Amino acid sequence: MTYVNVWLGIPEDDHNELNNRRGTEDNVGPAAAFVDGQLDPDVVQPMYAVRTSGPQSWHLWSVILDERDGAINAQVNAFRQEFPGTQMLGAWLPDGSQLLDDQGQVMYDIPDTLDQYMPDGIITDVNLPFGWQPREFV
Repeated sequence: MTYVNVWLGIPEDDHNELNNRRGTEDNVGPAAAFVDGQLDPDVVQPMYAVRTSGPQSWHLWSVILDERDGAINAQVNAFRQEFPGTQMLGAWLPDGSQLLDDQGQVMYDIPDTLDQYMPDGIITDVNLPFGWQPREFV
């Protein structure tokens, strides 16, 4: 069993829709694992900055996914089918290393915009899941 901490940039409208699904019967499909796996949104989300570009805003979601629910890339792809504006910001294992593909390459490159989600503009571990090691940001 492998857990992965996935960071996503969620557009404002999708962020609002997903939050409205939380705890309701509308929380179904691939998005349910992301809504349910989001680290305490009331505490964690305000730790990050909202990224803006023109009229669009994105919120950083820190989500724990379980590989028992399928390959992480398949879960992410299914989620992005419903929410195509979502940006992948990175994926880490509990030891702090980045998630690798079958060829040993980083599965999700860290985008140049990640620093815009950081409260001080420096990419750092704003919040770590309990017991996880600091993330690698290379």
